Amino acid sequence: MEKEKTRWTEADDATMLQIFLAEKLAGNQSESGWKAGVYKRVAEELNVNLASGGPKDPGSVRNHFSKMKDMYKTIAALHEVSGFTWDAEYGCVGVNDEVWGKYVKV
Repeated sequence: MEKEKTRWTEADDATMLQIFLAEKLAGNQSESGWKAGVYKRVAEELNVNLASGGPKDPGSVRNHFSKMKDMYKTIAALHEVSGFTWDAEYGCVGVNDEVWGKYVKV
């Protein structure tokens, strides 16, 4: 039997980040990363109210968290570029055509 693909919703993302914040405040994050068992605890909590897709496991939590961090770093870097702005209505980085044209030439 094929394993059902893990699906992530915005609610899952929000819950995951809340759990990681609680773990950080509890001292379960070192300079080198999360302490043993944190990814497992996050997966277990997310699976309590699993809406769709396969259950989350520590590996899928680690991978998804890593992808979210990479997206954040990209967005934060773009936000720092002159001419780029944050569009709160749409939740994304905004830029006009002239600035974008100059940016992609570089």
